[in-house]
Amino acid sequence: MTNHAGELGVVTIDRAATIQSWNHWMASATGVSENEVRGCGLLSVITPARAEVFRAFLDEVLSTGTSRVLAPAFHHCLIPCPPRQPSPHFTEMQQFVTIAPLRSEETIVGAMLTIEDVTPRLDRQRDLMAELERSNAASPTPGAVEAVGAGDWKLRGIAVRNLRQRATTAEIAHLLDALRRGYHDFNVVSSALQVLAANRDVTSPLIDLLSDPQADLRMHAALALGHVGDPVAVPALIAALDDEEPNVRFHVIEALGAIGASDAVDRLAEVARSGDFFLAFPAITALGRTDDPRVGPALTSLLDNEFLRPAVVETLAEIGDEDAVAPLVGVLNSGVADTETVAAIAAALQRIRAREDDSFAAGPHIVDLARAALRPAGIGAMRRAAEQHGRPFASLIAVLSWSGAAGLDTLVAAVGNPDVADEVAEALISIGSRTVEPLIDRLAQGDRASRIASASLLGSLGDARAVPALIAALDGADGELTTAAAAALARLGDPCALDALLALFGHEQTIVRQAAIAAVNAIGAGPTAVRIRPLLDDPDHRVRACAVRVAGYFGFEECVPALLRRTDDSDEEVRRAAIEQLPMLEDPRAEARLIDVLSGETARNRAAAAHALRQVEGVAATEALRQALRDEDAWVRYFAVGSIAPRVDIETVPALAHLAQSDSAPHVRLAALRTLTLADAAIAGEIAVPLVADPNPEVAAAALTAVACGSHADADRLLEKAITSDDPFMRRAAVQALPARSSRRAAELLASAAGLDDSPDLARLLIDSLARMAADGDAGTSSTAVAALINLGSTAETRDPALRTIAALPERVVGDVAVALESSHTRTKLTAIEALARMRHPRASEALRTALQDEEPAVRRAAIAAFGRLGTTTAAPAIRRLSTSDPDERVRRLAEAICLRHAWQEGRQR
Repeated sequence: MTNHAGELGVVTIDRAATIQSWNHWMASATGVSENEVRGCGLLSVITPARAEVFRAFLDEVLSTGTSRVLAPAFHHCLIPCPPRQPSPHFTEMQQFVTIAPLRSEETIVGAMLTIEDVTPRLDRQRDLMAELERSNAASPTPGAVEAVGAGDWKLRGIAVRNLRQRATTAEIAHLLDALRRGYHDFNVVSSALQVLAANRDVTSPLIDLLSDPQADLRMHAALALGHVGDPVAVPALIAALDDEEPNVRFHVIEALGAIGASDAVDRLAEVARSGDFFLAFPAITALGRTDDPRVGPALTSLLDNEFLRPAVVETLAEIGDEDAVAPLVGVLNSGVADTETVAAIAAALQRIRAREDDSFAAGPHIVDLARAALRPAGIGAMRRAAEQHGRPFASLIAVLSWSGAAGLDTLVAAVGNPDVADEVAEALISIGSRTVEPLIDRLAQGDRASRIASASLLGSLGDARAVPALIAALDGADGELTTAAAAALARLGDPCALDALLALFGHEQTIVRQAAIAAVNAIGAGPTAVRIRPLLDDPDHRVRACAVRVAGYFGFEECVPALLRRTDDSDEEVRRAAIEQLPMLEDPRAEARLIDVLSGETARNRAAAAHALRQVEGVAATEALRQALRDEDAWVRYFAVGSIAPRVDIETVPALAHLAQSDSAPHVRLAALRTLTLADAAIAGEIAVPLVADPNPEVAAAALTAVACGSHADADRLLEKAITSDDPFMRRAAVQALPARSSRRAAELLASAAGLDDSPDLARLLIDSLARMAADGDAGTSSTAVAALINLGSTAETRDPALRTIAALPERVVGDVAVALESSHTRTKLTAIEALARMRHPRASEALRTALQDEEPAVRRAAIAAFGRLGTTTAAPAIRRLSTSDPDERVRRLAEAICLRHAWQEGRQR
């Protein structure tokens, strides 16, 4: 539970980690007043054992601006003090600490720490664990059975988990009796239902309860059957739709929806049409959870009912496909829908498009269907709905764009609205040249946000008619507008803008000067050369710096002497600009000047020279970079490491190894490790082994990658240890490093990590790493990686990213995906079917056809649905046969619906 602001310790520090403030909570918790600690170093009040680790975290926050969290499971107590309340388990307060940067504009000026006392929460967790252990030790488990009705939800949760693992028939009977006696107590009912949901052998007793004289018990029995999800209960539940008590019927409908009962589609549609709105809405929801081809027509037939329409639209948004498009657009065209419903229909159409595009790359097909069905009345309804809201709905703007120029006025009016920026940009760019004049008007007369957005859009459209208006917007008074206009002119590259752009070289804002430089460079060398030469000697140092960057970009021969002189300019920024351009000059003096700069300039300019020498070949440059590896400034060393990377030789390896092992700056160590890994993986792997335990997590992660790339005998053990570590950072590092091994064992370790209960970003990294191994590994590695991706695709949390990744894999893995069709697990086969459908390749379709013969009806139905989406005519004969001969009624219905959709009936195939 999160504390309120007044219940947190708050400490602020400056960049030197000196305490600036220390709130009352901190004073009360530690017994040390703010006056006593203000001006002291923060590290002086840290628990000594954690000081060095904390220093690394603090350096990271102050250097990168990234917030860090110190969880009590790993860091326990940062600032030593007793718990604020007596604890039976801890003598020191257990603390949850966040470290966040403090900024002044773009500059990090310090950090703020918030400290939460989580000792009571951890005490409670230990007590709950002890309760669980006592329950596990008993047989049977009366303590857990009694606890399902406990007032504490955490204790109820432990009891439920315990009973799910160990419940016996007698205990189930006890819970059924508890349901009979205690159905009025929500705690008892909800906890008991969770246990019942994991035990399908209770279906028959629950069906019997559907005819109990007490209506409340019938209601809870229906609810329980929905939790259990046993299709055996469907006939009894359908019969209970005629129960005299509305609350019972309500929960019966919910149960049928939870089961996804195809046999109930007709009755549920009947309830939805009945006019009983208390039951109609749950019936619509239940229909939306039922995978049956009759659901779509049943729902679209209800769109004429203005009271049910919002629920139907929302359900179609969740499950609708191409067949829902025309009925939804029909409501728009009818003019009967109010503003909210029009917006909801647009959102539904957009969601259908996104779903079809994500699954089958069929988004354009949905757009075409909607465009063909839209009439002027429908477009007008959307325009009015958008205009009646100060903040247009993104979906309205998106769907309006499908109609082309018909919605142009509304789209242009929405330019500058941040809520719909992406949708408006996509729409106007797709319409093309017809948007230029309205956008020019908007640039001249709109508010600030719309002028800035119009300038950017005019650049994207690339129409020369916009040049005069964009030049007029370069007045410099509004830096952001001037920058946007300059960036647009860079895309257009029109010489007419040159004078106005050059006038910006003296602008006070760096971002404006950078945009002007980019635009001048885009215009080209021809008209620019004559104008740049005198600017190299301009009295304004900002103008000189900009001119240097342009002259260096083009390498104007006549400007070389002036560029060399500018390396001795009185202004540091001008000198740095000249240093950065020296590699562009085909002049032998440039290399010598860069080498001189490395030993006789400010730290920033030495760093610039080290970076520039990356583009200069030759023995002298290499030797100068070796010397720079010992520079007193960390950033000079950092850029020297990067520049020497392409030319690492045996003489440079010891220096890089020394930096990797002992440099005082973590970013230098990281750069040295990475360079060594690229240059000599074997050596890098050797020196990196001890660094895997480095207290700086970034260094440890880079070391792990080096170990993975090398040939050290301990590499696999270290990677396995990291991927099963308690430290989430090291787990992530191992996931990212393992693809470098390119071995079946590495793929198996990644596959095992798929079962870790970790944060979503680990799953994303895991999917990326498995994709690399599937695409680049040998046959064994690839097949193992694909199998792991299929497993991730079978889990709700990672399904979509895993399937998208599989769909993007090369054709050669189709066979590995198809192997999953032979699995004994239905979920795995269903995942493989969707993956093959998304791959959209003849070999994938061939593999997919084998699923039409699977022994499980659910698998055959999924394959039929996939072919229905794809429209693959080679599957038509097999699907026609299934429509008449399959033993499963739902398979026959779906096959028949697909044949009707694509005219695959005998003699009518198109």
